[in-house]
Amino acid sequence: MEPAVLKRFVCLDTTDVGELSHALSWARSHRIDRVSGRVPERSTVSYARLDHSSVGYLASNARFRDRIGPTESAFCLLLAFEGSGEHSVGTQRFPLTAATGAMHSAGHPVEVTTAGASGMLSVSLKKRAIVTELENQLGRGIQAPVEFAPSLNMASGGGFKLRYLAHRLCEALDRSPDKHLLAVAQFEVWLISHLVNSQRHNYTRLLNRASSAAPWQVRAAEEFIRANAEKSLSLGDIASVAGVSVRTLQYSFQRHRGMRPMNFLRQVRLEHVHAELLSPEVKTTVSESAMRWGFSHFGRFAADYAKHYGEAPSATLRRNHGAR
Repeated sequence: MEPAVLKRFVCLDTTDVGELSHALSWARSHRIDRVSGRVPERSTVSYARLDHSSVGYLASNARFRDRIGPTESAFCLLLAFEGSGEHSVGTQRFPLTAATGAMHSAGHPVEVTTAGASGMLSVSLKKRAIVTELENQLGRGIQAPVEFAPSLNMASGGGFKLRYLAHRLCEALDRSPDKHLLAVAQFEVWLISHLVNSQRHNYTRLLNRASSAAPWQVRAAEEFIRANAEKSLSLGDIASVAGVSVRTLQYSFQRHRGMRPMNFLRQVRLEHVHAELLSPEVKTTVSESAMRWGFSHFGRFAADYAKHYGEAPSATLRRNHGAR
């Protein structure tokens, strides 16, 4: 089977289950056994290592069982892009479908079984990245290990956005020649931030507490966003600078600025693209400038740009060239 995503990062195409088990063990041990299937059975693995995570995609026409060993250093998000199966944590078993994903916490062995031809996206997230984002969102340190609920409802608002962000991360990787470009790094950070903010875990109750921030704290957040717009920023990063929880930041930013912090960040980045397209000193194309400032979905970028500036970005660039 051909991979649905991460097509630029295929590292293995095999019919050997031993070779497949070895290839999947980039973050934790895997032991794969075929349950049944047809001949020839074929599996393709794609893999990309990023700053805070490793992203892998397994496309296979074989039905198999994968016994995955525990790791203390990473969490794992598993999404079925094609086909279906189930996963188990201890004695609990859960479906693995387009509508129901899996979230495996650090330190737990798991088992995944596919029902037949399938395409599974795995995002292995560094434990330090998850803990740092949670502490930033809470505005305090944590003591107990983070334990996520093992099943994700992909039809809910939070689950739907997680799948969207994971897909956009893969799209940005396939489009970008540089894995460290802002358009890639930002989706990785947003995925971590949204996972901590939306998927139920043992700190969710504390995260949901909200109060009102002082105007100076909102200004501090705004100034931080403007000064660091070229970096991959999470909600936790911004809340930490303001000295408030994420819920308080979102509530107060909406109240004082009429928008959420991440919408403000997008607006600031649009301003930077606009300035580059107008600058005689900057030699660029629309797509280069958009990617440089974290916009990988060019259709949405062009629509937002036109709404904000009253013309297409290409028109701004042509007008600038004509003025030289």
